[in-house]
Amino acid sequence: HRETGAASGQCTNMRSSSRLLARVAAARLGPAAFVGSSSRSIYSVPYSELSVGVPKESASMEKRVGQTPESVAKLVKEGITVKVEAGAGAAADFSDAAYEKAGASVVSRDEAWGASLVTKVMPPTEEEAKLVGDRMLLSFVFPAQNDALVKQLQAQKATVFAMDCIPRTLSRGQAFDALSSQANIAGYRAVIEASGVFGRFFAGQMTAAGKVPPAKVMVLGGGVAGLAAVQTAKNMGAIVKLFDVRAAVEEQAKSMGAEFLKVDFEESGEGGGGYAKEMSAEWHAAAREMLTKQCEDVDIVITTALIPGKKAPVMVTEEMVGKMKAGSVTVDLAASAGGNVETTVPDEMITTPNGVKCIGYTDLNSRLASTSSSLYANNQQKWIAAAGPTTTKEKGVFALDPEDVAVRGMTVLQQGEMMWPWSPPPPPPPLETRPRSRRSPPTSWRRTKAGPAQTRHSSGRPSTGTRRRSSCCCAPARTQTRADTLATRRSRAPPGAGTRLLSRLSSRAARTATCRTTSSSSRSTLRRSSSSPRRCRCCWSAAGARSSSTGRVAPPPRTRQTPRSETKFARRRSGILRAPSFSKRGGGVCCVSTRSARGHTAHMFCCLVVETRGIEGPHTTAPQK
Repeated sequence: HRETGAASGQCTNMRSSSRLLARVAAARLGPAAFVGSSSRSIYSVPYSELSVGVPKESASMEKRVGQTPESVAKLVKEGITVKVEAGAGAAADFSDAAYEKAGASVVSRDEAWGASLVTKVMPPTEEEAKLVGDRMLLSFVFPAQNDALVKQLQAQKATVFAMDCIPRTLSRGQAFDALSSQANIAGYRAVIEASGVFGRFFAGQMTAAGKVPPAKVMVLGGGVAGLAAVQTAKNMGAIVKLFDVRAAVEEQAKSMGAEFLKVDFEESGEGGGGYAKEMSAEWHAAAREMLTKQCEDVDIVITTALIPGKKAPVMVTEEMVGKMKAGSVTVDLAASAGGNVETTVPDEMITTPNGVKCIGYTDLNSRLASTSSSLYANNQQKWIAAAGPTTTKEKGVFALDPEDVAVRGMTVLQQGEMMWPWSPPPPPPPLETRPRSRRSPPTSWRRTKAGPAQTRHSSGRPSTGTRRRSSCCCAPARTQTRADTLATRRSRAPPGAGTRLLSRLSSRAARTATCRTTSSSSRSTLRRSSSSPRRCRCCWSAAGARSSSTGRVAPPPRTRQTPRSETKFARRRSGILRAPSFSKRGGGVCCVSTRSARGHTAHMFCCLVVETRGIEGPHTTAPQK
């Protein structure tokens, strides 16, 4: 660190020194090395030294490929070297020329397996696992079902990442969730396969030649595949029913227009990590009775129930299939794990003695190889790009940070060390949210001995003329009549100050006063009668705010205090806002609390002091607005 110029002040940042140590370690220990820190050890390698291999899939009936030309272009753009085995994407309609155009190198099988990070779809065979050596592997692994494969890779001191082990409750992990992306395609394809062998339309028709009833489809399992099947069948016009052990699926089923089936037995089916749990024998007995009745009515049954690491539960027995109508179809998406339908034969379609066609294909994703490969490759590419920069904030370096939940959850082996199974950390406790207290009523204004026009806040501070919310500013006792007060204020007002408002009020001073809203969102001027407190106009009693001469509602005068838009609204609503209730205060003065035009609370009160602009007198200490 000193030799690189720290003494001369060129490298005084601790982060820079840490990066320098990482480069020195990488140079001495090879293209990938563990860089230790006080808190954790991070396995990192720069993108310029990272190579990604894409071998051809060797599994039977598998047409998908680990990377597509689109994902390869994104990796190459980051500076990563990509090696694709010749013909790897041919079954998914991706030519070698397309890979070369994207920036990849088309190489032999051994060279593709010799990359520092091998990406593929299905778990490798025993022979392919030997080709991985002690390097990194990114693919479906299913460690619970492939114990021998995991032990072989552990003996080789390989680093293995399982695409099927991503924490599904992680929000940003949805971009890496290959199980969901592939299950979505399988659910769609299951409906297509059923429609191909079903002898009727999915949508009902009524023609001159006769009536064709719509198909009835029942989907067992409301996961990603089940919901995709519901959506596809519904779009094709079928009547769809959905059944799941999790009560939360009911809302999703109804939102998609499907009927949700329930079992007459109380037991929660919520499992960990977003999966369903294995139910009790009593629940299965009640569910079997319900499903038997449904199988007699429906035409197509699609099953998607899977439990991680365990054999698929049998949901449809041979007895239920025997009660289905001739020409009905069952599609079992769990055929590779034993099947949910008792009559399922993996990778085959059979016909039962009563004429029911049972489909047990395990290659539904490969029947849409191009789309499946594109989505799967995007999952892998986004994970590779996120491993490191997400937590270390250092771009251009592939790093295995144990504090990254997405990386740690998918890690099965790290340099031969067993890292699976892993339990995600518990979610943080919810924030304590205090109940929103209702707003306390504004402090009342009170009159002082200074005079009828002087107003003071309850704290004793003289008012500056700014409008404030108040319950009521009226005093029970008065020493002057309203007419005298208005006449006095008008005579002492400067010329031209508040003339329009004063002229309106003084002509009716013997029987009216001014009532305003003091809300910042709605200020409308209303009139009330001083003769009858019980039928005052400001409170919109039976008499209403109507003029004595015309009987029409008096619109509020346009003043600078009232915004133009609010005045227009008040006039359009005949100058008033309906008040739900009112209460009388001292002296027969009414105080109303209502809602303004914009939805805010407006406190309406009757002012004994007319508020105008620019009026000064012996009662006031400051110009009133």
